[in-house]
Amino acid sequence: RVNLTAVFGPEHGFRGTAQAGGSEGRYDDPATGLPVYDTYLKSGQDLADIFTASGVDTVVFDIQDAGARFYTYTWTLYDCMEAAALAGKRLVVLDRPNPVTGRAALGPVLDPAFATFVGRREIAQAHGMTVA
Repeated sequence: RVNLTAVFGPEHGFRGTAQAGGSEGRYDDPATGLPVYDTYLKSGQDLADIFTASGVDTVVFDIQDAGARFYTYTWTLYDCMEAAALAGKRLVVLDRPNPVTGRAALGPVLDPAFATFVGRREIAQAHGMTVA
């Protein structure tokens, strides 16, 4: 049995209504009444604090990745993994096939000198992997 107690919104927000580079902030979702916490651009420690404050015992990560290094959902999962470890929470990742075939890594590998939130580690532009 699952008791959904909170929702976490990445870039574009929980409902996907925010523009690129934006989020929806903290609010109560009008359709469900659940508290929605903004995770966009939050550090692992910030997310650990949010996970603790929200009272969850398990975080379920259920986001389709686009298969490109500069798509922020991969990095949001990266931070959620750190946060779950820091906060002592379970993290369950619901994975899906890579939408860009997932057969090969293509494009340039990130130069660490140019690492940002939309590209943090030395992986190819089209990494060929799933979000997990």
